[in-house]
Amino acid sequence: MILSFLKVKRNTYISSSILKYMAGEVTTIKITPTVKRRLDKLRRFPRESYNEIISRLTLEDEEEGITEEDIKDIEEALEDIKAGRVYSTAQLKEKLGLD
Repeated sequence: MILSFLKVKRNTYISSSILKYMAGEVTTIKITPTVKRRLDKLRRFPRESYNEIISRLTLEDEEEGITEEDIKDIEEALEDIKAGRVYSTAQLKEKLGLD
């Protein structure tokens, strides 16, 4: 089997068979190491690709997505916590009549 490689930039080569597979279907993006670490933490399984992670996060139809309303609610909840407007589990159980 003979493999051919194409020079894509200085000291960087890629297999022509991979290049044919990738043509028009894949693009390269630059991300900072910080963003890479964030993406790594979002993996659902060890071999999940960055493409799969980004695709999952950017699906518009996905019900799990965070809306502007969700963000507003989270900000309000954080303000409540900072202001001390919170209940302990025991207080909440008592207030709701749970034992």
